[in-house]
Amino acid sequence: MVIGKRVQTIAVLLLVASFVVVAQPLAFSVYRWGFVLLIAATILQIAAGNIKPHAGGREVMRALGVTVAALVLLSGLSIVLVPYLVRMGQGG
Repeated sequence: MVIGKRVQTIAVLLLVASFVVVAQPLAFSVYRWGFVLLIAATILQIAAGNIKPHAGGREVMRALGVTVAALVLLSGLSIVLVPYLVRMGQGG
């Protein structure tokens, strides 16, 4: 089953929808949901941008898994390193 192109299309549509929801000035709670959607759609777009359009389900899931694992690893590494870097910058 070829779903790579569909995932790419869904990612772009989610990005557009999240921009529309974030830009609306009526309700702050809707803005918050739009912001969460924007973050999720961005992560999906990062993964989908590396998927071949003719990729099957297994390749799509692998790309999503690698992308999420890399983001979690980089986020965790930054959380651990920032206090040490701040102390180094303060001279202590």
